[in-house]
Amino acid sequence: MNQKIQDAYPVSPGQVGILFQSLSATTPGAYVIQIRIEISGHVDPDRETQAWEALIARHDSLRTAFVWKGQKQPLQVVGHRAKLHLAHVDISHMPTATQGAHCDAWMRDDRAAGFDLSRAPLLRVCRFTLNNDRHVLVVTFHHAILDGWSIPLLLRDWITLYAGQTVPPAIAFKRHIVWIQTRDVPAATAFWRTELAGNPAGQWHLPAPASPPTQPRHQHTQHIDAPTVTAVIDGLRPHGVTLASAVQGLWALIQSRVTVEKDVVYGLARAGRPAAQVGATQAVGMYVNTLPMRIRVDDDLPAAQWLHHLQSRVQAQASYEHLSLGQVQTAAGLRRDAPVFDAVVIFENYPSDPSLLGKPQGFSITSIDVQEQTSAQLALFVIHAETLTLRLVYDGARVDEHTAARLLTDLRDGLDALARDPQVTLGAIPVASKPAPKRPPLAPQRPTVTSDTNTLGAIWQDILGLANPPDDGAHFFDLGGHSLNVLTLQDRIRVDLGLTVEIPDLFHHATLSAQAAHLLTQTAPDTPDAARQTQIATRLSGRARLQNRRTRTTQKEPASHAPSRS
Repeated sequence: MNQKIQDAYPVSPGQVGILFQSLSATTPGAYVIQIRIEISGHVDPDRETQAWEALIARHDSLRTAFVWKGQKQPLQVVGHRAKLHLAHVDISHMPTATQGAHCDAWMRDDRAAGFDLSRAPLLRVCRFTLNNDRHVLVVTFHHAILDGWSIPLLLRDWITLYAGQTVPPAIAFKRHIVWIQTRDVPAATAFWRTELAGNPAGQWHLPAPASPPTQPRHQHTQHIDAPTVTAVIDGLRPHGVTLASAVQGLWALIQSRVTVEKDVVYGLARAGRPAAQVGATQAVGMYVNTLPMRIRVDDDLPAAQWLHHLQSRVQAQASYEHLSLGQVQTAAGLRRDAPVFDAVVIFENYPSDPSLLGKPQGFSITSIDVQEQTSAQLALFVIHAETLTLRLVYDGARVDEHTAARLLTDLRDGLDALARDPQVTLGAIPVASKPAPKRPPLAPQRPTVTSDTNTLGAIWQDILGLANPPDDGAHFFDLGGHSLNVLTLQDRIRVDLGLTVEIPDLFHHATLSAQAAHLLTQTAPDTPDAARQTQIATRLSGRARLQNRRTRTTQKEPASHAPSRS
């Protein structure tokens, strides 16, 4: 092993999806998370730097990068060291009224900058000095290495290290990977096959904006006051129902009304820190896994009874959360190139009170705000303190602003209804949001040109580990392909054929013949289409002949000279 590398091991189920979505996203800053911390008092720059450096040295996740090119499966690689990215920006000369806007703009740009996932650390820090005793500390990191639960653990460690105190040895994230590898995959596969039988509805078909948005990701926030939250909790407690179940149940109800479907499925972020994994709640890393949650809405049932049923279904899934979303799709017989759900529900149930992080020396933390974004069409973040904060982050190109705001208002109205009467029937809970007309399915594209598929087929065969070359009509995902294989396919097409193809196009043209035909349509700006197609066709067929010659040469070689496949 390279002396600079401490360890290398597979990615977790949740990391698989985040890695693919991040590498294939056209939206800048997907899965980049920022923590904005307001600080009052004096911060010593030297002690600050030393504390961050010690934190990176302490936690392997902060020294982790990812390797996927040329790999059958992606790996996360932990280095012995990683260089800290820490900046200090003094904006005390600015008028107080403009300082906040300056920080906001900087944070937007920093999110959009993203990360090179092949280089550690996937974290950077910037502290803005507003005046002698006021600061804004911004910690930006990629979700592939850390989940929300890790945030207070990191901040607590940083405060302790800043004070010059010792901390106990950290729990290595690799232990979680080893634990996952001991889980029962056949049992989980059978569970999800049954759970998603019949392909329930997960698409929303919401009204899109009339004109293109200025920002790709938008958000709306709704605050639920403490008396309402307390009333909901107290009213559902005798029925054994938690506030988290109430919120996601109301979200499912809204989805049912908007989609006019009784059987719905949405994505639910699971903490991935089971009690059976000792110390998991004190470990730093990316444990979260987002998987489907399916529920049937019955308008005649009392809300409390139905929510109890939903909660029991969530609990029943707990033993089978160790598969990736792609594995779940395969288990259920669903196409890997079609989304299972459009919306994701994320409960931020980690401690967020600054007083719980410890007492910093020389300064105090007055507030902590976490900004997250995913690639989902709709992502509902739920933060519970005394009040309840509902933050809806959405794709501004697919959902108009009024519709997004209306969804949160419906959620608030649903909580008000539960606060008044937890036994209210589902049909009596008001939902004002209306669906957009369902879009007709896209007609399958029929290639208008023919192409030699031998070379592309050989690439498929190598990536998917097939015993025989695929037929022209073979479907990449039916042959066992998954999202990260698509990244490898994109890279191989670039290297072997000298062509750049977009990830969405590889999903849309998923059969061998359609994909090869699509490659023939790729044109350079300064090359006539016909000439370009001739060049590519020649390249395809020429490489196919070379592949055939290599195959024949290998077959003629004596067995003793056959290359090892260890």
